Amino acid sequence: MLTAKFSVDNIGSQQDKTVVITGGTSGIGQETAIILAAKGARVVLSARNTTKAHATMARVDSPFASMMVRARLTN
Repeated sequence: MLTAKFSVDNIGSQQDKTVVITGGTSGIGQETAIILAAKGARVVLSARNTTKAHATMARVDSPFASMMVRARLTN
């Protein structure tokens, strides 16, 4: 029986890794982008809405100076 619960603390360093997140401007995609960037990953967001993409990037960039986030607008 599995009793351990998952936590963000269980995620190791993502340094030197690049992740592409679709749907990264809201919900679980946005939270995933923020968490993985905080763990050191280079994050690429795929977004259809420029305003939401910039808002997510601002939210991700401000607390963590060392991360690199890019957004790609898609249809």
